[in-house]
Amino acid sequence: MALADAGFLDIDGHRIEYRFVGPQPDKAPTLVLLHEGLGCVGLWNDFPEKLAAATGAGVFVYSRAGYAKSSPVSLPRPLSYMHDEARETLAE
Repeated sequence: MALADAGFLDIDGHRIEYRFVGPQPDKAPTLVLLHEGLGCVGLWNDFPEKLAAATGAGVFVYSRAGYAKSSPVSLPRPLSYMHDEARETLAE
């Protein structure tokens, strides 16, 4: 599946905002950038472009559910939500 430069993915009942820079996953490795608890796609600024240019890899950034343009989530979240996301959501 080719990814657009920006858009949304429907994963596990959430609409996730993303941005993709560089070669598609079938052409080169893809680096996935994880923001800290309060970050989002927009806070990466031009770093994904610079990283793609320096490495030749594709760069995928996304906003966790509950942040930026991604769908909202029920609060409070469990303390393990970032670990849970890494194991479950990221795999999707």
